[in-house]
Amino acid sequence: MSDDTGNEKKRPNAKYKLSNEKINPAMEIVYHYSRESRLAKAPQAVRDLYKEPPRRRFAFLHTLISTKPNAILLGTIVIFSILILVLSFLYK
Repeated sequence: MSDDTGNEKKRPNAKYKLSNEKINPAMEIVYHYSRESRLAKAPQAVRDLYKEPPRRRFAFLHTLISTKPNAILLGTIVIFSILILVLSFLYK
């Protein structure tokens, strides 16, 4: 994007230094993530959340009926399905 005259468009912040020269590269901060050390310092309630829950035999069914609204919705779907089946056999 330069003209033939040699005038190039400069960025408005061209003189802005993108790196901080005061920071010594040898003193750069390095972060290491360790779940074990973090959980060792955590309260017991947090550690309990990270324990693997026991596997359920009927996990899909439990998900469908885990709360009262989910159970009511599943019951409504089953009732309407049975009603549609019965009505379809009666009006053939």
